[in-house]
Amino acid sequence: MPCPSCNAPLGESAVECPSCGVIVAKWKERRRVPPPAGGTPARQPARTPAFLIVGLGIGGAVLLITAFWYFSIRPRVLALQDTPREVRPGKPRTLKPIDAPRRPFDIAYHLPSSPLGAASNGSEIVIGNRGDPWGATRLRPAAEGGFTSQIVPIIEPRYRQKMNVVAFAWNGRNYVGIATGAWFGDSGDVFTIHDPATLAVLSRKAAPPLLGCLAWDGESYWAATRRHTQDSPEPSLLYRLDADFKVIATSEAPASGCQGLAWDGQFLWYGDVFTDTIHVISVSGTPRVVHKEELRLSYLSGIVAFQGGIWVADYGDDLLERIEPAVRLAWTGSPAPAITASIIPFAPRDRAPIPFARHQDAFADRKPDDAETLELAVELRDGAVFGSWKIWFGPEVFTRRESGTLPQFVRYKVTVDLPDGTDVEREFDGTPGEHAMSAVRLADAGAAGEYRVHIFLHAQYVTAEGQGHILNRSGSTLTLRQ
Repeated sequence: MPCPSCNAPLGESAVECPSCGVIVAKWKERRRVPPPAGGTPARQPARTPAFLIVGLGIGGAVLLITAFWYFSIRPRVLALQDTPREVRPGKPRTLKPIDAPRRPFDIAYHLPSSPLGAASNGSEIVIGNRGDPWGATRLRPAAEGGFTSQIVPIIEPRYRQKMNVVAFAWNGRNYVGIATGAWFGDSGDVFTIHDPATLAVLSRKAAPPLLGCLAWDGESYWAATRRHTQDSPEPSLLYRLDADFKVIATSEAPASGCQGLAWDGQFLWYGDVFTDTIHVISVSGTPRVVHKEELRLSYLSGIVAFQGGIWVADYGDDLLERIEPAVRLAWTGSPAPAITASIIPFAPRDRAPIPFARHQDAFADRKPDDAETLELAVELRDGAVFGSWKIWFGPEVFTRRESGTLPQFVRYKVTVDLPDGTDVEREFDGTPGEHAMSAVRLADAGAAGEYRVHIFLHAQYVTAEGQGHILNRSGSTLTLRQ
């Protein structure tokens, strides 16, 4: 039987297509063309003239020769030319948010292509495209809200062919992917290193077999097995690799079909394609699952940490959805990511300094009875830690009403955890709307080591219904190192 997605030939008992990777049982047709009204009248069979048979035979031979030249000879001819083919990204388009169709998501976007793997450098999201158009989709926050999306072809350097990548990670310098070595005439799978501006393949490295996901934690890569079928006999492994893609540790993976992996600064977020389940993994010591949640997705196909949130790609519905922040915090019991992807360094060997870090949340709700950290930037200079921030305080939390004994106030605390285990706290009063502070000296930084800066928002107020309410919000956390 043919693959329902790409029409490649499959065995009668096949559960997955080796060409496009689709799970046959999960595939569903995207677009249907309705039959013409009234149907088509039946016709009597007619005898085909001999000259037509000969003509069809000649035409078929010409077609086969043309196809052989186009797909086999032509790429080699083009590869020998001095001037490569020009490949242009698609036209940008704006994606507007929609209400997420299910819990635990709060924001969703319809994607212009079918997603497969995702990563972020802190300012954009790059999502692999499962099929035509080959390549990737870049999503960048738009000034008017939402995302600007653009389809970008990914080109392999041998024959200058458009290709696809099944997973992405950002290592602080380049995007890194996982692809089949067949694109390069190799056997097995390979890690692909991409130009950060064009996404063109710069080089490749051999990869362990059956990988379906990839993430970078600032010092090493994490990758995991994606079996062809849920019950196939291959071991399900979670790999840790150094910056040169050498395996330095393996452990048992929590499931057998990893098709999404993201690092939020503290935890790995592992997505299993067979059960559409997310596993939150602590990698401090031996990797262990701290939370497991089955999602009501059609086809989980990617996870990415972006601007303080965890986003999940769904191939079944071509959606990118954000896990509601309060739900994410409940699953991990921790504040926002400690290190945003934009400042994760590519320097694992000597733990190079991180003199500056920044976090922005372009998707904050800005509700009138809530508080959110919109921006936080911290830096090490002149022997001290300095911080700048912007916080949203809804006007409703400043409205004074009769409360009996409840003290009413709006404050926030900025804490710096020092390398010696102590901390320094600074407390400030909030103001309605966008509350901004710039270049505030927070703590001395004379010692070598890590400095963690985090914000905690606290308000006590009385609601319009006369009920006393206490609001606590853990804001952004960033890490500096000297």
